[in-house]
Amino acid sequence: MTPFDTSAYKELYISTARDYLASMETHLQRLVGVRPDRELMDSVLIPAHSLKSQGYVMGYMLTGRLAAVLEKKLLELKNTQSLLLTDHDITVMLTAVHELRESLTNIERSSAEPDLTTIINTAEKQLGVTVPPII
Repeated sequence: MTPFDTSAYKELYISTARDYLASMETHLQRLVGVRPDRELMDSVLIPAHSLKSQGYVMGYMLTGRLAAVLEKKLLELKNTQSLLLTDHDITVMLTAVHELRESLTNIERSSAEPDLTTIINTAEKQLGVTVPPII
């Protein structure tokens, strides 16, 4: 299979990823102190899923993996009866959103993805989920 050249899509990827992050940030802040309904959970889950998928497709594996950590925690919560995120979970997720935004800035400026390994490991530990790297 011939490798897919993603360079023509970089600008679109950056733009849509920023929109997803803005949406996630807005909706995560709405989750503070409330028991969300499924619609509100989906408003955070869908952008996380899209960030994960698009990051992987574009070859930004660590950016995709950090988004996958958020997606996995949100799916876990959505699939339980409690649908309750702690304030700590929200803080960890907002920190991850910030780091994803910084990653996009780095990708935009230098086409290089920063090493997010420590941030991913910390988020996994604090959120109680594990997402294996895609090789």
